[in-house]
Amino acid sequence: MTVGEAISIFKERLAGQQGIKEGAKVYRRKCLAALLKSWHELETTSIAKRYKDDCLILAKDFSEKYSASVYNGTVQRSGGFVEVENV
Repeated sequence: MTVGEAISIFKERLAGQQGIKEGAKVYRRKCLAALLKSWHELETTSIAKRYKDDCLILAKDFSEKYSASVYNGTVQRSGGFVEVENV
């Protein structure tokens, strides 16, 4: 499964969640968009082949370009789409 496929599933699940306000859903989608914009190959990358070093490099670059709240939100969202593969 690619990261892009997992993100699509994550977005479908997010849209169906009733316990989250629409503003929170929009924020989560924006965080994912920012992540994909920062890491161009991520969408086509296999989740199984994501390397820790790649994520750490991206995190450093991402934290320099975005605010702490966007960075933290994006880190939380990326865990959500990685969990999709395990379901």
